[in-house]
Amino acid sequence: EVNVTMGTYSKALGNYGGFVACSEQMRAWLVNRARSFIFSTSPPPSVIGGCLAALQVLQSEPGLGKRLLERAEAFRTLLERAGLDTGASRSQIVPIIVGTNEMALRVASRLRAKGIVTVPIRPPTVPSGTARLRLSVTLAHEWDDLEFAASAVCDAARAEGLIV
Repeated sequence: EVNVTMGTYSKALGNYGGFVACSEQMRAWLVNRARSFIFSTSPPPSVIGGCLAALQVLQSEPGLGKRLLERAEAFRTLLERAGLDTGASRSQIVPIIVGTNEMALRVASRLRAKGIVTVPIRPPTVPSGTARLRLSVTLAHEWDDLEFAASAVCDAARAEGLIV
């Protein structure tokens, strides 16, 4: 009895795009009314193949999601213990809320110099005064990688006066 179910291939499956599952009537309405959909195209076959392969991996190794979330939580804990604000996220995407656009750009620049690529997220994507850095933890990150990244983030935050 659900009218529409939506999902992402990007965050959930490490791919691109997403899906909508719905009735034929809702599909027809979306095809004709959803402005962002009208000018888009369907995913290429390689994306669908990647999604199918990701689903097969998840079926054969159902504990991967739990392991990923455990790594992300451990990483978040290192940042929070140092006094950084990681927001309410409990996924593998770890925000570090720094406040101003300028601060987000400066901290991101310091991290880039240490080999850590992070994306500054600024208004209007997030509310004014909540600019942040967005880091993503993956299963490819070993504990040493996460400790290195957390240390680098904390060093950059200290250098910019975000934490003591």
